[in-house]
Amino acid sequence: MSGFVTLGVLFSSIWLTSSDVLRPRGVSLMRASLYQPASEFTCFDGSLTIPFSYVNDDYCDCQDSSDEPGTSACPNGTFHSHLLTRRFLIQISAKTWNSSSQSDIPSSRVNDGICDCCDGTDEYKSKKHCPDTCYEEGRSAREEAERLAEIQKQGNTIREQLVIKGKQLKEEKKVRLEQLAKEEQEAEAIKEEKDELKSRIEAMENAALKKYREIEEKEREEREKQEKEEERKREWEEAKHHFKTFDLNKDGKITKEELQHFSEFDLNKHLQKAKKQAAQKEEYEKQQQLLKQQMEQMRGEVPEQIPEPQVQEPALSPLVMSGFVTLGVLFSSIWLTSSDVLRPRGVSLMRASLYQPASEFTCFDGSLTIPFSYVNDDYCDCQDSSDEPGTSACPNGTFHCMNIGFAAKDIPSSRVNDGICDCCDGTDEYKSKKHCPDTCYEEGASLYQPASEFTCFDGSLTIPFSYVNDDYCDCQDSSDEPGTSDIPSSRVNDGICDCCDGTDEYKSKKHCPDTCYEEGRSAQRERKQIEEAMEKDYGPHEEFAFLEGECYEYTDREYNYKLCPFDETSQRPKNGGAETKLGNWGKWLEDSNYSVMFYDRGHTCWNGPQRTTHVRIKCGLENELISVTEPNRCEYLFEFLTPAACVSHSKELHDEL
Repeated sequence: MSGFVTLGVLFSSIWLTSSDVLRPRGVSLMRASLYQPASEFTCFDGSLTIPFSYVNDDYCDCQDSSDEPGTSACPNGTFHSHLLTRRFLIQISAKTWNSSSQSDIPSSRVNDGICDCCDGTDEYKSKKHCPDTCYEEGRSAREEAERLAEIQKQGNTIREQLVIKGKQLKEEKKVRLEQLAKEEQEAEAIKEEKDELKSRIEAMENAALKKYREIEEKEREEREKQEKEEERKREWEEAKHHFKTFDLNKDGKITKEELQHFSEFDLNKHLQKAKKQAAQKEEYEKQQQLLKQQMEQMRGEVPEQIPEPQVQEPALSPLVMSGFVTLGVLFSSIWLTSSDVLRPRGVSLMRASLYQPASEFTCFDGSLTIPFSYVNDDYCDCQDSSDEPGTSACPNGTFHCMNIGFAAKDIPSSRVNDGICDCCDGTDEYKSKKHCPDTCYEEGASLYQPASEFTCFDGSLTIPFSYVNDDYCDCQDSSDEPGTSDIPSSRVNDGICDCCDGTDEYKSKKHCPDTCYEEGRSAQRERKQIEEAMEKDYGPHEEFAFLEGECYEYTDREYNYKLCPFDETSQRPKNGGAETKLGNWGKWLEDSNYSVMFYDRGHTCWNGPQRTTHVRIKCGLENELISVTEPNRCEYLFEFLTPAACVSHSKELHDEL
């Protein structure tokens, strides 16, 4: 800077050139600016300022050794090898050159007779001849650097394509989200429209059904009235027949004495005993008379009278305890009517003939014969429960619900009078406090077709209800053919399932399962997945987006490891066993410049923390998981190669002489 340099300064400092920068021997390019020959030199620690000629004078002036970078005078000095051959500088590429190609050695090794620097600059005063071997020694490093540079170049080309693909994927997701939102709105609008249409149709159907029910109810009442009248006539004729049977003297009355001739009215079964006792009494009187005559002949005495056997009167049905029964009483008190056939409560029409009040009742299994009055007396006599069809006395009995107006059915007799309405006509709760309304006709209403007219929604026409969905369009607004939805009518019953509920193929042979619910759930899941994906960070230019949904594996001696980028990491034993989750996608580590992924919230280690995984991303031409280690307990390190990490560096590192 002063305009001249003396010979002593130049000689003592031993100036050399490297990359067009003058600097003392042993000084790196980075520190060249600290050695200015036109001014004094200040030690790096600021402890001393000396003339510049003292630099590299083979005498240590500075405590930090900074004044002797090119000699061995200072014990703690550092010598920088920078005098490389011109040939080496020409051959090596600036893109692959880095500062690690140079080396610093302790200044105590300068001129010690040992070649430490490959260019021999550390032995510039010694007698040791050090050939320049830098080029040969750097061959493998240069080849590796050139290989990595080529990978970086090719990978960056692929990365540029991945950036384009990532942005396309993001745009497609946005479009798909908009489409799903639109479809959801349309589906909601269609649902509301269908609900409204359904409500209108149901209202018309209910109105028609109500009118038809009124007609049916009136016809049913008239029919029942006529049937009851005919039934009473039959019952009257049958009662007359039985009355004639019991009225032995044909005087128009049934007396107690007449009924005693029929065992079915002997409720306590003493009639036979009474007859037997009467015969015994008669026999006794004869023997008593004979004995008396014999005693009179022998002694002239009368023996003590033998006690007469007690004759127990037969217990008759309360029906005849008044002394006699008229035909009207017999008709009104004994028989019950149901569906044109007299039968006890709980007996089906099919079994009515097995219950004949004019005779004794025999259990269905033939094990016992009892008076007919024992039927439905709330006491189980038959082992097969056949004597109690209308009560809950027998554990295995069956009660028959007539359910006029709907479908008849049988229920277990244990459910009779249990407070729960099992029969739609309520006949099973005839003694309980539960009021069971007759709902049979309402339940059976669905079996009938509405009988009403239908008016087109636009009011243009009124047609019979039977014209609705008759496969012929009568209304201009098509409201009489609701069997077709928002698809062309030509696609109805064409053998292809167009509606998710399959209603468009109601007449064709094609079976269309109802998939509406699943399709709706599937759309919701898809929308949620897209929204979650849109929130993830796929790199500054979306270059890592293509990895979503992919998985990569690595196998070592014990485990098969799996990496699913932006999802999870896991391991599974090679010899079989359950999969262990090593982490769920968390984030990119801060200050990692998209080079380290972090997965947390993995399965908990035994008596330890939850597992976590760091994934180190490196440049590679293929997507490949190349290594897995566990540097700390429950902490895993994956190394993954991908072209998405091949970033082109425009900054070139400088070489030096």
